[in-house]
Amino acid sequence: MTQDPALSAKDPQQPQVLYHNDLSGLPLGSFPFSPSESAAASPQYGGLYIPVTHPSWTSGCFKVIQRGLGKYIETIGPSPEFDNRLLVAGDDAWQNYRLRAVVTPLSFDDCSPGGGRCGVLVRYADPGNYVALVLEHDGQVKLIERANHVFTTLDAKPLEFCLGQSLTLTLVVSGNQARGTAGPYSGATHVSAVTKSTRERGKVGFVADIAARFGPFTVEALD
Repeated sequence: MTQDPALSAKDPQQPQVLYHNDLSGLPLGSFPFSPSESAAASPQYGGLYIPVTHPSWTSGCFKVIQRGLGKYIETIGPSPEFDNRLLVAGDDAWQNYRLRAVVTPLSFDDCSPGGGRCGVLVRYADPGNYVALVLEHDGQVKLIERANHVFTTLDAKPLEFCLGQSLTLTLVVSGNQARGTAGPYSGATHVSAVTKSTRERGKVGFVADIAARFGPFTVEALD
């Protein structure tokens, strides 16, 4: 687990790595609820923390599991009563960057009303304001924006994927431009849009109101 921009110094042609987490350092079991950045002070969680809680999450909402030689983060079942289950990390000052992560939808059952999604988020300001690239229950990959707690779909494309299939999601933000790519085995699907918010900085993370699994993720600065 690293958070070291110097990783890219060996090769000037490589992008600057702002953050990388292979999840190997995470302790197994449920993530502690921490609606502040206090978890960032603990090296074992690599700065990851849960910024919002809900009464329906009686047994937690994210957990760390071991599969083979690797560790992964899973949601603890679906979240039928709340659509904003988040896990975030990073720096409020991050501006133009690329987030890459492995995401695996496990089930779309019992999702929240109007929900049924899992994916990655960028430009996180607070639980009511961020941009996300998600896989939805309707078989589409969507670029969405949450502003003042209201979701808006900026772009959407059909995507062939199966439950239990791991996909690489890449979300790039530069100025008011956002570009997303979902890379299943059948090939990459692209979505893009101009964001509506004037905010151009923020953290990264995961979002899911369904049963889903998340793997290693990396944040790279853009030139």
